[in-house]
Amino acid sequence: MICLRRAALLVALYLLTGCMPTIGYNLPTTPEATLADVTACQQAARSKIKDRDARYAGCMLARSYQVSIGLGKEVLEHAGFPYVHVEATISHDASEATEDLVACRQVARATVTDVNPSPAEMEKAFQKCAGSRGYMSSHWLQTGQPPP
Repeated sequence: MICLRRAALLVALYLLTGCMPTIGYNLPTTPEATLADVTACQQAARSKIKDRDARYAGCMLARSYQVSIGLGKEVLEHAGFPYVHVEATISHDASEATEDLVACRQVARATVTDVNPSPAEMEKAFQKCAGSRGYMSSHWLQTGQPPP
């Protein structure tokens, strides 16, 4: 039943957004987002190319959802990087949440070197940064495995 609802939601999003890839599919929310919220956040993310997934996630966080986001560079470049589950512990607007996610992801990426490409260190750096800005985060999936 959930799979059918998700498939119907994806078809509706595809029809609403034309041929634009649906980044919302890569960023599941808890609870499952309403079509109106997904559409609004898709539109917010559509306005910019850079950090589209963070813009979508920031919009969802501002609407009181919990989101999962990869710590890689962009939506299609998360292979080998951990995913984290993020929720706001205080109220944020969408632009503030987006800026926070982008900044904390940059902090996490800064821990990666050729000598130490540790996903655990990335997660720890992200959690510390996010915690200081009013978010909780936790490991979501095994490294390099995208959300369903």
